[in-house]
Amino acid sequence: MKIILKYRQLALILGFGLFTLAGCDWMGNSKGESEIKPVEFETKEVIHKIGQDCIDELSCFDLKLSFPELNKVDTPISKIIQDTIDHLILTPIFEDKVYQNQDELYADIEQAYNEFKLDFPEVESNWFLNRDIKIIAQRDGIITLSFYESSYLGGAHANEMTFYKHYNGTNGKVVLLENFFTTSQRTQLNKLGEQAFRSKRGIEPGTSLEESGFWFKEDQFKLNDNFYFDNTGIYFYFNAYEIAPYSYGSTEIFIPKEAYESI
Repeated sequence: MKIILKYRQLALILGFGLFTLAGCDWMGNSKGESEIKPVEFETKEVIHKIGQDCIDELSCFDLKLSFPELNKVDTPISKIIQDTIDHLILTPIFEDKVYQNQDELYADIEQAYNEFKLDFPEVESNWFLNRDIKIIAQRDGIITLSFYESSYLGGAHANEMTFYKHYNGTNGKVVLLENFFTTSQRTQLNKLGEQAFRSKRGIEPGTSLEESGFWFKEDQFKLNDNFYFDNTGIYFYFNAYEIAPYSYGSTEIFIPKEAYESI
Protein backbone atom coordinates (compact mmCIF):
# COMPACT_ATOMS: atom_id res chain seq x y z
CA MET A 1 0.00 0.00 0.00
CA LYS A 2 1.37 3.37 -0.97
CA ILE A 3 0.54 6.17 1.43
CA ILE A 4 0.69 9.66 0.01
CA LEU A 5 1.01 12.29 2.70
CA LYS A 6 0.64 15.91 1.72
CA TYR A 7 1.22 19.24 3.35
CA ARG A 8 -2.22 20.77 3.01
CA GLN A 9 -2.99 24.47 2.98
CA LEU A 10 -6.29 24.06 4.79
CA ALA A 11 -8.34 27.21 5.17
CA LEU A 12 -9.63 27.89 8.67
CA ILE A 13 -10.96 30.72 10.72
CA LEU A 14 -9.72 32.33 13.90
CA GLY A 15 -9.20 35.65 15.66
CA PHE A 16 -9.85 36.58 19.22
CA GLY A 17 -9.92 40.35 19.65
CA LEU A 18 -9.85 41.64 16.10
CA PHE A 19 -8.78 45.26 16.13
CA THR A 20 -10.01 48.17 14.03
CA LEU A 21 -8.12 50.91 12.24
CA ALA A 22 -8.89 54.63 12.40
CA GLY A 23 -12.19 54.01 14.17
CA CYS A 24 -13.44 51.61 11.51
CA ASP A 25 -13.32 47.88 10.98
CA TRP A 26 -11.78 46.41 7.83
CA MET A 27 -15.13 46.51 6.02
CA GLY A 28 -15.36 50.28 6.52
CA ASN A 29 -18.09 50.23 9.15
CA SER A 30 -17.94 52.41 12.22
CA LYS A 31 -17.20 50.61 15.44
CA GLY A 32 -20.26 48.95 16.83
CA GLU A 33 -22.00 48.81 13.44
CA SER A 34 -20.37 45.65 12.13
CA GLU A 35 -21.77 43.23 14.67
CA ILE A 36 -23.34 40.19 13.06
CA LYS A 37 -25.76 37.66 14.43
CA PRO A 38 -23.58 34.83 15.78
CA VAL A 39 -23.96 31.39 14.27
CA GLU A 40 -25.14 28.98 16.95
CA PHE A 41 -23.60 25.54 17.15
CA GLU A 42 -22.99 22.46 19.24
CA THR A 43 -19.63 20.70 19.48
CA LYS A 44 -19.75 17.11 18.28
CA GLU A 45 -17.17 14.43 19.02
CA VAL A 46 -16.71 11.16 17.15
CA ILE A 47 -14.38 8.37 18.30
CA HIS A 48 -13.89 5.49 15.89
CA LYS A 49 -11.59 2.46 16.22
CA ILE A 50 -10.43 0.69 13.09
CA GLY A 51 -8.75 -2.72 12.89
CA GLN A 52 -9.59 -6.35 12.12
CA ASP A 53 -8.12 -7.53 15.43
CA CYS A 54 -8.46 -4.43 17.54
CA ILE A 55 -7.55 -5.95 20.89
CA ASP A 56 -4.90 -3.52 22.10
CA GLU A 57 -3.47 -0.10 21.27
CA LEU A 58 -0.88 -1.58 18.88
CA SER A 59 -3.50 -3.25 16.70
CA CYS A 60 -5.84 -0.30 16.24
CA PHE A 61 -6.24 2.85 14.23
CA ASP A 62 -7.78 5.44 16.54
CA LEU A 63 -9.77 8.15 14.81
CA LYS A 64 -11.07 11.14 16.77
CA LEU A 65 -13.01 14.04 15.30
CA SER A 66 -14.19 17.10 17.20
CA PHE A 67 -16.11 19.76 15.29
CA PRO A 68 -18.92 22.33 15.53
CA GLU A 69 -22.29 21.51 14.02
CA LEU A 70 -24.39 24.57 13.29
CA ASN A 71 -27.91 24.56 14.75
CA LYS A 72 -29.25 26.31 11.66
CA VAL A 73 -27.91 26.53 8.12
CA ASP A 74 -30.38 29.10 6.84
CA THR A 75 -28.18 31.97 5.62
CA PRO A 76 -25.42 32.24 3.00
CA ILE A 77 -22.74 32.74 5.66
CA SER A 78 -23.93 29.82 7.79
CA LYS A 79 -23.84 27.58 4.70
CA ILE A 80 -20.28 28.69 3.90
CA ILE A 81 -19.13 27.98 7.46
CA GLN A 82 -20.86 24.59 7.62
CA ASP A 83 -19.53 23.59 4.19
CA THR A 84 -16.01 24.57 5.30
CA ILE A 85 -16.32 22.49 8.46
CA ASP A 86 -17.63 19.50 6.49
CA HIS A 87 -14.79 19.80 4.00
CA LEU A 88 -12.19 19.82 6.77
CA ILE A 89 -13.73 16.79 8.48
CA LEU A 90 -13.58 14.82 5.23
CA THR A 91 -10.11 15.87 4.05
CA PRO A 92 -8.47 12.71 2.60
CA ILE A 93 -5.26 11.54 4.25
CA PHE A 94 -3.93 8.97 1.76
CA GLU A 95 -4.66 10.39 -1.68
CA ASP A 96 -6.89 12.85 -3.49
CA LYS A 97 -10.45 11.69 -3.01
CA VAL A 98 -13.84 13.23 -2.38
CA TYR A 99 -15.91 11.73 0.41
CA GLN A 100 -19.65 12.31 0.62
CA ASN A 101 -19.89 11.49 4.33
CA GLN A 102 -17.91 10.31 7.33
CA ASP A 103 -18.73 6.64 6.66
CA GLU A 104 -16.86 6.83 3.34
CA LEU A 105 -13.87 8.35 5.14
CA TYR A 106 -13.89 5.56 7.75
CA ALA A 107 -14.21 2.86 5.09
CA ASP A 108 -11.27 4.19 3.07
CA ILE A 109 -9.05 4.48 6.14
CA GLU A 110 -10.02 0.99 7.31
CA GLN A 111 -9.22 -0.53 3.92
CA ALA A 112 -5.83 1.19 3.77
CA TYR A 113 -4.96 0.28 7.35
CA ASN A 114 -5.91 -3.38 6.93
CA GLU A 115 -3.87 -3.59 3.71
CA PHE A 116 -0.88 -2.21 5.57
CA LYS A 117 -1.29 -4.76 8.36
CA LEU A 118 -1.45 -7.58 5.80
CA ASP A 119 1.64 -6.33 3.97
CA PHE A 120 3.62 -5.66 7.16
CA PRO A 121 2.25 -7.96 9.90
CA GLU A 122 5.45 -7.65 11.92
CA VAL A 123 5.01 -3.89 12.37
CA GLU A 124 3.32 -2.97 15.64
CA SER A 125 2.38 0.66 16.07
CA ASN A 126 -0.56 2.72 17.22
CA TRP A 127 -1.88 4.60 14.23
CA PHE A 128 -4.09 7.59 14.94
CA LEU A 129 -5.76 10.59 13.37
CA ASN A 130 -7.10 13.47 15.45
CA ARG A 131 -8.91 16.45 13.94
CA ASP A 132 -10.13 19.33 16.07
CA ILE A 133 -12.13 22.10 14.38
CA LYS A 134 -13.42 25.08 16.34
CA ILE A 135 -15.33 28.30 15.84
CA ILE A 136 -13.27 30.37 18.22
CA ALA A 137 -14.48 33.91 17.63
CA GLN A 138 -17.41 35.85 16.22
CA ARG A 139 -16.91 39.58 16.57
CA ASP A 140 -16.22 42.78 14.66
CA GLY A 141 -17.96 41.35 11.60
CA ILE A 142 -15.59 38.37 11.48
CA ILE A 143 -16.17 34.66 12.06
CA THR A 144 -13.04 32.67 12.86
CA LEU A 145 -12.22 28.96 12.73
CA SER A 146 -9.21 27.00 13.88
CA PHE A 147 -8.13 23.58 12.63
CA TYR A 148 -5.69 21.24 14.36
CA GLU A 149 -4.66 17.83 13.09
CA SER A 150 -2.26 15.27 14.53
CA SER A 151 -1.60 11.86 13.00
CA TYR A 152 0.66 8.86 12.88
CA LEU A 153 0.27 6.73 9.76
CA GLY A 154 3.12 4.29 9.98
CA GLY A 155 5.91 6.57 8.81
CA ALA A 156 9.07 7.71 10.53
CA HIS A 157 7.25 10.11 12.83
CA ALA A 158 3.91 11.63 13.74
CA ASN A 159 2.70 14.83 12.10
CA GLU A 160 0.89 17.92 13.33
CA MET A 161 -0.58 20.97 11.64
CA THR A 162 -2.52 24.02 12.76
CA PHE A 163 -4.35 26.50 10.55
CA TYR A 164 -6.37 29.64 11.14
CA LYS A 165 -8.60 31.59 8.79
CA HIS A 166 -11.00 34.51 9.00
CA TYR A 167 -14.28 35.10 7.17
CA ASN A 168 -16.39 38.16 6.51
CA GLY A 169 -19.50 37.49 8.59
CA THR A 170 -21.73 39.18 6.01
CA ASN A 171 -20.65 37.74 2.66
CA GLY A 172 -18.41 34.82 3.68
CA LYS A 173 -15.32 36.06 1.86
CA VAL A 174 -11.96 34.98 3.27
CA VAL A 175 -10.22 37.77 5.18
CA LEU A 176 -6.44 37.96 4.78
CA LEU A 177 -3.69 39.99 6.40
CA GLU A 178 -4.02 42.61 3.65
CA ASN A 179 -7.55 43.34 4.86
CA PHE A 180 -6.26 44.43 8.26
CA PHE A 181 -3.11 46.31 7.20
CA THR A 182 -2.23 48.55 4.26
CA THR A 183 0.74 47.71 2.02
CA SER A 184 3.06 50.08 3.90
CA GLN A 185 1.81 48.79 7.25
CA ARG A 186 2.45 45.20 6.17
CA THR A 187 6.02 46.14 5.26
CA GLN A 188 6.59 47.45 8.77
CA LEU A 189 4.73 44.50 10.30
CA ASN A 190 6.96 42.12 8.35
CA LYS A 191 10.03 43.78 9.88
CA LEU A 192 8.55 43.29 13.34
CA GLY A 193 7.77 39.70 12.43
CA GLU A 194 11.32 39.01 11.31
CA GLN A 195 12.67 40.41 14.57
CA ALA A 196 10.31 38.14 16.50
CA PHE A 197 11.20 35.16 14.30
CA ARG A 198 14.95 35.62 14.67
CA SER A 199 14.55 36.04 18.43
CA LYS A 200 12.41 32.89 18.66
CA ARG A 201 14.86 30.85 16.58
CA GLY A 202 18.05 32.35 18.01
CA ILE A 203 19.23 33.78 14.67
CA GLU A 204 21.41 36.87 14.93
CA PRO A 205 20.58 39.97 12.81
CA GLY A 206 22.41 39.80 9.48
CA THR A 207 22.69 36.00 9.56
CA SER A 208 21.22 34.34 6.47
CA LEU A 209 17.94 32.56 7.11
CA GLU A 210 18.83 30.06 4.39
CA GLU A 211 22.14 29.25 6.07
CA SER A 212 20.17 28.76 9.27
CA GLY A 213 18.08 26.09 7.54
CA PHE A 214 14.95 28.00 6.52
CA TRP A 215 13.27 28.09 3.11
CA PHE A 216 12.04 31.65 2.63
CA LYS A 217 11.94 32.75 -1.02
CA GLU A 218 15.12 34.62 -1.99
CA ASP A 219 16.20 34.32 1.64
CA GLN A 220 13.75 37.05 2.63
CA PHE A 221 11.52 36.58 5.67
CA LYS A 222 7.81 36.89 4.96
CA LEU A 223 4.79 36.64 7.23
CA ASN A 224 2.10 34.20 6.15
CA ASP A 225 -1.70 34.36 6.36
CA ASN A 226 -1.87 31.78 9.14
CA PHE A 227 -2.49 34.20 11.99
CA TYR A 228 -4.83 35.17 14.79
CA PHE A 229 -5.33 38.04 17.20
CA ASP A 230 -5.94 38.17 20.91
CA ASN A 231 -6.27 41.18 23.19
CA THR A 232 -2.49 41.51 23.48
CA GLY A 233 -1.38 41.25 19.86
CA ILE A 234 -1.10 39.07 16.77
CA TYR A 235 0.30 35.54 16.43
CA PHE A 236 1.68 33.93 13.27
CA TYR A 237 2.01 30.16 12.97
CA PHE A 238 4.40 28.35 10.61
CA ASN A 239 3.78 24.61 10.39
CA ALA A 240 6.45 21.94 10.18
CA TYR A 241 7.67 21.50 6.58
CA GLU A 242 6.35 24.97 5.65
CA ILE A 243 9.59 26.91 5.99
CA ALA A 244 12.05 24.29 7.25
CA PRO A 245 12.64 20.52 7.55
CA TYR A 246 10.47 18.48 9.91
CA SER A 247 13.24 18.34 12.50
CA TYR A 248 12.87 22.11 13.00
CA GLY A 249 9.25 21.69 14.05
CA SER A 250 6.66 24.44 13.96
CA THR A 251 7.24 28.09 14.85
CA GLU A 252 4.79 30.52 16.43
CA ILE A 253 5.77 34.15 16.74
CA PHE A 254 4.05 36.99 18.57
CA ILE A 255 3.93 40.71 17.79
CA PRO A 256 2.50 42.77 20.68
CA LYS A 257 -0.30 45.21 19.96
CA GLU A 258 1.70 48.23 21.08
CA ALA A 259 4.39 47.41 18.50
CA TYR A 260 2.07 47.52 15.47
CA GLU A 261 -0.55 50.07 16.54
CA SER A 262 1.75 52.94 15.58
CA ILE A 263 2.89 51.67 12.18
